Amino acid sequence: MWSFLAALSCTPELIPQPLGEAEEPAESQESSASGLWLPSSAEDPWRSDRVIIIGAGPSGLAAAMDLPGALVLEAGDRTGGRAPGSNQLLYFVDSVQQREVGIQDSPERAAEEWEELTGSPPTQATWDYWAALPDVSQRLHDLGLDFILNPPSPWSGLSRLHGAKDPGLPATLQGAWPEDVELRLNTRVTGLRMKDGRVVGVTTETGDIDAGVVLIASGGFSNRVDLISEYVGWQDGTWGTNGKWGGEGDAVDWAIDHGLGLEAMDAMGSYADSIAMSPEQGALLVDKVGPQPYIWVNSAGERFVDESQDFSLYLANKIQEESGPVWTLITWEELSIRIPEEHHGALATVICADSWEELAEEIEVDANGLEHTLATLRGSSLKTEGQPCAYPPGLSAAKGYGGLLVDNKQRVLDAGGVPVPGLYAAGEASGMAVPGMGGLYGFDGSLSAVVWSGWRAAEAINTRE
Repeated sequence: MWSFLAALSCTPELIPQPLGEAEEPAESQESSASGLWLPSSAEDPWRSDRVIIIGAGPSGLAAAMDLPGALVLEAGDRTGGRAPGSNQLLYFVDSVQQREVGIQDSPERAAEEWEELTGSPPTQATWDYWAALPDVSQRLHDLGLDFILNPPSPWSGLSRLHGAKDPGLPATLQGAWPEDVELRLNTRVTGLRMKDGRVVGVTTETGDIDAGVVLIASGGFSNRVDLISEYVGWQDGTWGTNGKWGGEGDAVDWAIDHGLGLEAMDAMGSYADSIAMSPEQGALLVDKVGPQPYIWVNSAGERFVDESQDFSLYLANKIQEESGPVWTLITWEELSIRIPEEHHGALATVICADSWEELAEEIEVDANGLEHTLATLRGSSLKTEGQPCAYPPGLSAAKGYGGLLVDNKQRVLDAGGVPVPGLYAAGEASGMAVPGMGGLYGFDGSLSAVVWSGWRAAEAINTRE
């Protein structure tokens, strides 16, 4: 069981004294609600005993469970991050639910499919994650969170994907908070306050707040056009975003500002089921009508993917692997129904013709291959009767993993690999738990990883690591 549970019942040690002088705090010193550290001394007038958690997504909510007296600062007007708007999939190996139905799973079995799943072989951090998952599953089960086992898929041959049932993951985590955890919504952190190489607090839109420890759980960078274009290489204008609750890349900005370690910025989970349009148009369209109907073909006219698997681990990466053009096929009749009038400007990327043969020539796709593909679809639920059209599929950034470099205690490291005193990171801001742990693509079900990283950070904070 979790070693940090025992740590909460012990009298904690003092943290090492920081070196050097520092400025007076902008906010007056408060007495300790958590008992984590002794009050400030006369020699260190700026020192605070406060723990600040930046972000109330799953990793921040999980960490707050084990940090009595913590202050949670959330930029939005609700908790949960992106989880409430998702299907809340969690990836487990040897979970309670697997064992209940007789599925025998292990890290060794998970390793057999990992590279195909994520684009990279497992690292030592991945093995550590697999080893922790039975306890993560058990703890969530003990909190009252129930799961539905998803059927096997191309990336989870043993039903490792678990869907969280009501009340859902965020509500379950927040419901287990100690009574003295404080939450401030609509409070955006705009920067870290550093002094002599250690963290001393945060800056918000309404003023500075002192802290002895800061845990960055601010999410990834899936809403940042500049970061995705620079680090992932997607051409601006060909992809959409996750919408309002996608990551804003704050942790990346802070890493750059303070010379912190920055890694794994190429890990980008993505969908590929929308017309290429601006990120703003794409987010509004998906919110209103959902994913578009599609038949994807390559330059040979072949369906090179299973379009039903419209998730980050498989589809978008397959599209990017194709050396020639890739097209989404649809009839004009179906497309015009699906696209609201206010988004008809996006239809400029759509090419239509009088016949499928003419369309094949227009989009430079092998006509014989396309005819064979269409013949296999006639009579199916995918509509091919009507005016033939095609458009280049747009990628939709679902999650941007990476940012702050951390060690296996979730301590933030500087560019030289040295821990920054008092500074921790968890969740997508740290690459789910550790940069590179989840592979190149960023895998489905990663909510289990961000929860685990939040608990692991809290354990390290409570044990002075």
